[in-house]
Amino acid sequence: MTDLGRLFDPGPTVVPSAEDKVSYGRRLTARKNAAIASGTNPVSGFPIDDEYQAEGLTCGDCFNHIAGRFHKCRLNNTGGPATDIRVSWPACTEWEPAEP
Repeated sequence: MTDLGRLFDPGPTVVPSAEDKVSYGRRLTARKNAAIASGTNPVSGFPIDDEYQAEGLTCGDCFNHIAGRFHKCRLNNTGGPATDIRVSWPACTEWEPAEP
């Protein structure tokens, strides 16, 4: 026979940690900053180009930059917030000069 008291016992109460209370936006920003620190563009996934970075070129100067309500990259644009770029990010190896 089944002990009905244990069958419906929810178990111990789980209290969320401080890390669990961090918003999605802050976690996303932290992941993107970590990608840049490791030398990868967080949206395109391509390596950051050291020569372009030395010249001060950024995502905002690139042909692949789509300016609109949200800044996007043509190389990986799903339309969601995870593919928003910052125009100040260092240029990746797929950087192309913007058309005049």
